[in-house]
Amino acid sequence: MAAIRKGAVLASLLVASSLLLASCQAFSVLFGVSIDQRINDFNSDLKSASYSDLYTNFSASQTTMYNQLKSPAYWQTSGPFAAADKPGHITNTTIEGTIVRGSYSNGVGGNYIVTLMMVQDGIDWYIGEMTLTPVVGTSQYQPSVVRIF
Repeated sequence: MAAIRKGAVLASLLVASSLLLASCQAFSVLFGVSIDQRINDFNSDLKSASYSDLYTNFSASQTTMYNQLKSPAYWQTSGPFAAADKPGHITNTTIEGTIVRGSYSNGVGGNYIVTLMMVQDGIDWYIGEMTLTPVVGTSQYQPSVVRIF
């Protein structure tokens, strides 16, 4: 009888731990947020267009402008995000070590090359610096680089 009870308890623990690890949030709590997951989170926040959570993707300890980034008004009045008629997102990403490169289109003819310098804070990866460089020849081209650091 005791062996059956131990087996049932062990089976219950296995099921519970499998469910825990299957949960994405639980996975990030145990193992941290990866660079890929941070980019996915940032893109989700960009698509929301409220911009109220964008700052959470940046490193609080290593991003100089962190307090400015907390305000949705910063995102709605600065750079390519302000001109967006539809929220865009970063596409065609490549990751080389701690550098992520990709493309961003703001939906009104502004196309940008995006470079993200990723930093690790504890077990989580965050954006430490973001640079948006306008692509020459696009309708919204302005020869200025937007840097968030």
